[in-house]
Amino acid sequence: SLPKERESLTETSAMLAKLFARTADKEMLCSAALDAGNELSAHAVQLHDALEASLAARVYDATLAQQTHAAKDSLERQLAACNQSLQTCEQELAAERARRKAAEGSSASCQAQAKAQQAV
Repeated sequence: SLPKERESLTETSAMLAKLFARTADKEMLCSAALDAGNELSAHAVQLHDALEASLAARVYDATLAQQTHAAKDSLERQLAACNQSLQTCEQELAAERARRKAAEGSSASCQAQAKAQQAV
């Protein structure tokens, strides 16, 4: 009976040694899988941050484009108003020149009449 128990213990010890070896192998595999999972998680965080930055950049670009378009429209309206004002000023200047020319002609005519009357 003792030799059978010894043989059984030897077999059990051998199986336990194999089981411990397999457990160690599985532990190493699980540890490697956990490390790979942590690395994958870190990459996912980096990707998420990059996507958020990209989205923020696109939103900024769209906002900037909208602001640029609004500024351009405003500048075009201001330019049109300046052109209208310039045209009005040019018309007023032309009218003033015509009035002065007419006044100078009238003044010269009056002076000529005064000289003619003095000569009489």
